[in-house]
Amino acid sequence: MDEKNDKKEVYTGETGPDGLPHGRGTIDFGDGRRYSGIIDGASQTGRGVYYYPDGSRLFGGFTINAGHPAWRFVYPDGREVAGFVSRFPADDEEVRRGEFNETDAICAEITKVARELGLSVEYNARTILADALLRRGEQDVEAAVKAAARGCTGMLTVPYVIRFVYG
Repeated sequence: MDEKNDKKEVYTGETGPDGLPHGRGTIDFGDGRRYSGIIDGASQTGRGVYYYPDGSRLFGGFTINAGHPAWRFVYPDGREVAGFVSRFPADDEEVRRGEFNETDAICAEITKVARELGLSVEYNARTILADALLRRGEQDVEAAVKAAARGCTGMLTVPYVIRFVYG
């Protein structure tokens, strides 16, 4: 359950021996967003599709540190953009070892700025926005978050970030 928004997340699909989601499944986030794909515990990993209330969809690889996971975003009108994330944030094991990367720092700043604006941030949106800022060499994270969040209420999601990155 998402305590911040009082939305109940509902999982349907395969489970592991511990009873937690594991394998192919679907998470309905209770706010019009849905993920369908490979799930390991509470995280969406491997290949999957995010569905958004406006009809847009994000197809791709969502595994942390999967090299260069490719993604494809389809707008409600059928237009498509595709890309890849050059470096996902450090995974749990890297964090335990004290290893971080540029993406980690930018993701942390995106999260901080979003919170100051009263927004939560979808993981994939944060990662794609951080990657775009790194590629462009942009330093003003606050301006980018504000521009990407233009028109959104409550949560900065991939559709807003894609509109910011690709226009």
